[in-house]
This record gives sequence, structure tokens and C-alpha cells, in this order.
Amino acid sequence: MEIPANRLLLNQPAVHGSVGLIYNKLPPSLTLGCGTDGGNYLGNNINYSDLLSIKTVAARIVDYERDE
Repeated sequence: MEIPANRLLLNQPAVHGSVGLIYNKLPPSLTLGCGTDGGNYLGNNINYSDLLSIKTVAARIVDYERDE
């Protein structure tokens, strides 16, 4: 049988393993993303970095050899 999954915990308690840090290297969180199968875009442990709005400024790279 197949079911969609965003995480698979092996040999660890599901409740403590899914919140992270205690039995694995997942970021600690009490809120879990349900992923696209559940109508969410996150399938990981939700932490502060998911709540940041990061803007990026990109500058043009000038190819001097090509412009000559």
C-alpha cells in the first residue's frame, strides 16, 4: 500500500521525533507543515526562518570582454 508522506521517522518515537532535535537533526518546532498533499506548501518543521520575508537585490554582471 502506498500513501503520500513528507517525512518518514525510523526507529524513533513519532511524537518526539517529528518535533525535532531530541532524536534527530530536524529543526525543533511544535508546528509541522502538512505539505502539498494537505494543501500546504511546507512539509518541514515550521520555525522562525519560514516566517521571514527575505528580499534579494541582484546587480547586473558586466561582461567587459563582450562589450569591447
